Amino acid sequence: MTLDNDPNFDIRFKIIGGDRDKFFKAEERLVGDFCFLLIRTRTGNVAFLNRERKDKYVLEVRATGTRREGKNKMSLMEADAKVVVKLLDTNDLKPLFYPTEYEATVPEDTPLHRSILQVSAEDADLGRNGEIYYSFLEVPEQFAVHPMTGVISLTRPLRYAERSLHELTVIGQDRGALFKPGAAVGMPSTAKITIRVQQVNLNSPEIYVHHLPDIVEHSNADIYAIVRVIDRDKGIHGEIQSLEIVDGDPDGHFRIRSAEETGGKSGEYNIEVLHLLDREIAPQGYNLTLRATDKGVPSRQTYKSVPVHLADLNDNAPVFDREIYEVEVPETAPVNTPVIRLKVTDADEGKNAQVFLEIVGGNEGGEFHINPDTGMLYTAEKLDAEYKAFYTLTVSAIDQGNAGTRKQSSAKVKINVMDTNDNDPLFDPPEDVVWVDENEPAGTSVTRVTARDKDSGENAYISYSIVNLNPVPFEIDHFSGVIRTTTVLDYESMRREYILRIRASDWGLPYRRQTEYNSRFEFEM
Repeated sequence: MTLDNDPNFDIRFKIIGGDRDKFFKAEERLVGDFCFLLIRTRTGNVAFLNRERKDKYVLEVRATGTRREGKNKMSLMEADAKVVVKLLDTNDLKPLFYPTEYEATVPEDTPLHRSILQVSAEDADLGRNGEIYYSFLEVPEQFAVHPMTGVISLTRPLRYAERSLHELTVIGQDRGALFKPGAAVGMPSTAKITIRVQQVNLNSPEIYVHHLPDIVEHSNADIYAIVRVIDRDKGIHGEIQSLEIVDGDPDGHFRIRSAEETGGKSGEYNIEVLHLLDREIAPQGYNLTLRATDKGVPSRQTYKSVPVHLADLNDNAPVFDREIYEVEVPETAPVNTPVIRLKVTDADEGKNAQVFLEIVGGNEGGEFHINPDTGMLYTAEKLDAEYKAFYTLTVSAIDQGNAGTRKQSSAKVKINVMDTNDNDPLFDPPEDVVWVDENEPAGTSVTRVTARDKDSGENAYISYSIVNLNPVPFEIDHFSGVIRTTTVLDYESMRREYILRIRASDWGLPYRRQTEYNSRFEFEM
């Protein structure tokens, strides 16, 4: 506030509100022509500022100005303002644990790095002054405390037999600097930790299986395997309560029986076969799951898979996917043309399921052969539908089991040789001489030609035509082969001899076959 260079003008400051506890005092400070407000704490006040209780004060300050006007008269001027005072934090509090004592019971088989408990302390200061760092007063070998969270975890295995009780002291200290030398500020707080170790069943049972030779299906073997169960714990924790089959045997073909019942050793068990086994019903065998349980507290269990493989017995014959196969083959098929594949299965395994195929009937001419391993049937000779149009083969399938146990089955393959247009029509006779009377009316039948075709169906259906380049007085019926005159023949005025070129064509596909025939016609008077 300026004084305007007037020595008669005087300014005073006073706190009129916001300071109920009288912590602050307003003073004036004159610098040149300006009068500044100075707020300080009162020195005689027995109470102290406490940020944790109240961190901000809003003071109402009044400035009063007076001026002398004559010998006794003064004029009064006032102005009010608000001054906000924020308190800064000092490290005047130490951390406090709540509670100050912690207890925990920990099983001796607790995994390493497992959290056991968490201690907690609070500090009302701010920032680093309120950040708490946890540590042990005396560092233990088996435990660690997280410096920021206060979580106590296990670092080394516990052993009840070695030590059943652990007593620890945790320190909680803030990270702020001391407010002043010798003050209690920044001193750590402590909490007591009691950890009791609980004795548990440490070791699980161990299962050892001694397999006997593989069981042959349909055999009457009593014992499949001998099982030994041990537990490395002592006392009741090391005693075996039970060994049982819990999976892999839904139909109850097996059972567990203690060897002691039959005079065997303690801790040994037998896996016995109760019913006849069939590999075809269970082609993958069995996968038994054993469970051993000890008498410990709490009890421990161990599981073990025991595969049961059934050695195959050649008790199944090969089976064709069809009893009768029917197939068509064109007679023009080249040698080694695939005809059909015969599929054969055998429910056995190994050599007992390896099948050898052979043709045992209907192949007297050796027209076909079969791959004994794949079952593919091929042509072995050129086929001729005109010679033989149908074959019935008997194919035998024999497995490769041991001699005396081999089994076989058979199937029929009916093969229809389809005709193709592979034969030319043939005239009978191949040439002919015909005598024709003159003066016969037009349309007179003079002869008939005939051709034969060894094919069948439309491949053997024949039509006829005259293919002379120059016109001739004759025509032929395309279907019957009858030749007729087309005009009246005159011995004196016409040629006395005609040679007709007659063509016979079949109706085969994909192309026709044809033959030409020469017939000589001579006139008679």
